[in-house]
Amino acid sequence: MNILVAEDNKVTLSLLEKTIKKDGHNVIAADNGQTAWALYKKHNVDIIITDWMLPEISGITLCKKIREEKQQKYTYIIMLTAKNSPSDLVEGFEAGVDDFVAKPFKPDDLIARLQPAMRIVKLEKKVRKNTQRILKKHLELEESYIGTIQILSSLLEMVHPVLGQYMIKVGDLSKKVAEDMGLEKKMVEQIEIAGLFHDIALVGLPQNLIAKNIKDMDETEFAIYSQHVIIASISFNSVRKLSGVGDIILNHHENYDGSGFPKGLKGSEIPIRSMIISAVSDYFRIIDTWPMNTEKIKKMFVENFGADSAQSLKASEPETLIKEAAEKAIDLGANAKYDSTVVEKLKKRIAYEKTAEKHRKWIEIDDLKEGMTLEKSVFLKNGRHLLSKGTILNQAIIKSLKQIKNLKALEGKIYVHFKNIDTCI
Repeated sequence: MNILVAEDNKVTLSLLEKTIKKDGHNVIAADNGQTAWALYKKHNVDIIITDWMLPEISGITLCKKIREEKQQKYTYIIMLTAKNSPSDLVEGFEAGVDDFVAKPFKPDDLIARLQPAMRIVKLEKKVRKNTQRILKKHLELEESYIGTIQILSSLLEMVHPVLGQYMIKVGDLSKKVAEDMGLEKKMVEQIEIAGLFHDIALVGLPQNLIAKNIKDMDETEFAIYSQHVIIASISFNSVRKLSGVGDIILNHHENYDGSGFPKGLKGSEIPIRSMIISAVSDYFRIIDTWPMNTEKIKKMFVENFGADSAQSLKASEPETLIKEAAEKAIDLGANAKYDSTVVEKLKKRIAYEKTAEKHRKWIEIDDLKEGMTLEKSVFLKNGRHLLSKGTILNQAIIKSLKQIKNLKALEGKIYVHFKNIDTCI
């Protein structure tokens, strides 16, 4: 055990050191409270034996400072003192003292008091080690869980490429907006999963219905379409760990002004998690489902948002115009269809992503570098999932990719993020 001894009397300090070393422990000595505090901060101390009365800072103050520290391990404190009144004992215990040894002390008494101290310290170390092991296993399970979700998303992309790619983009951007809003990690995770699968119940419906504007649907079409949020939420709510995801999906078609479905919720009645999915999904719905034609984009914008609003569109190239139209649509929906705070954060994130786009590129497998991050999942030629989006490439992964390419099971370029990778700039 590493035992810190704080005692200003040289004779007593010498006796303490001799007694403790004889019992087989390592001693760290200090002759005043301030030095003891500095040594405690510097060394890995298991037990402290301190006099009550010390120069510079007292033993009681030293105890209080130690207990105020946010340490992962527990330090057992024994107070040496001639004080023995009930009020003194109460003051000591309130300061964080674990045990008292009366002065002048007998070496055998001190060694006896060290026995329970060592048992507690050893037990605490064992508990901490087991806790760390459990946390490690929990983290491994969480990583496996997220990996499984990403694989399922990639499989959905294979089954329904248009809808799958659209939802992957919604999941990715929704996660970033949620992080920008400072939401807690668990909620961010739920929002990402909800984005990846929010329209999963549309799989199997006619493509023309999926792409159709809600206001243009007849009564029968809307009845079929509107069921998808309920079907998906029931599916997710049946899995305890994913029940929060089901609630997000259920409400992602609710509108801020109360005109949405399935419940007609309004304003703060709509969870902010669902509001994020609502705005992001509408943004990508325009980009992914509107025709890539300048005149048709303008026509559809007029039909949905009015001629006056369409006059603000400036771009002429369809690739740029459709993104401008999507941003404008989200801006027009603030406090009507969407929460204004969500709109603000989404617009800032979109602006940031435009800047970050220059750090994304399709790279030949032979040109991959350690530290690059996959921006799209990687699939083998036979359609099997290989690597998920977000994977950070290391030498082992790159070597494996090259080997798979040489076996002609993988071909083409890989879409990566390469910021700070000098060789790619």
